[in-house]
Amino acid sequence: MINKDKIIIAISQSDKRICNIILYILKKEALPMTNEIFISHSSQDAECARKVLQYIEDNGYDCYISSRDIRGGLHYAKDIVNVLKECKVVVLIASAHSNLSEHVLNEIDICVDNKKTIIPLFIEDFDISDELRYYLGRSQRVIVEGDDVSEAFPRLMDAIRNKYPKSI
Repeated sequence: MINKDKIIIAISQSDKRICNIILYILKKEALPMTNEIFISHSSQDAECARKVLQYIEDNGYDCYISSRDIRGGLHYAKDIVNVLKECKVVVLIASAHSNLSEHVLNEIDICVDNKKTIIPLFIEDFDISDELRYYLGRSQRVIVEGDDVSEAFPRLMDAIRNKYPKSI
């Protein structure tokens, strides 16, 4: 018999999700996912969100993004609320699209209710809505200063580590 604990120790952080899927399919006990960082974004900013997700996970944090992590058969809204309650930090991909997204506003409202740290990553210049301004009024922002969003990633990681330090 294969000792799954020894195998699990040998895998990298990014491979944990693959193991979770395999173990779920085999109806075995899944690895606990900590969902330390929740990525809130408009579906229209999905490409940017994936880049942010990859960078954060490459730096040793476990992330949750709905497009990847909500499995079939689960209730979307319930899953989102549960993860938001448990996460440590929320990274908001702030854009003209997220500014108008009811789903993003719902997520940010839940974050505020649960006293979560929100780190907005402003990927473009836009007129912020009154609702979003209300929620983010005192949040320190990370602003992309040019066309390459990745230039802001080190500053974003500094902000995350400042709010949720972690040894990796």
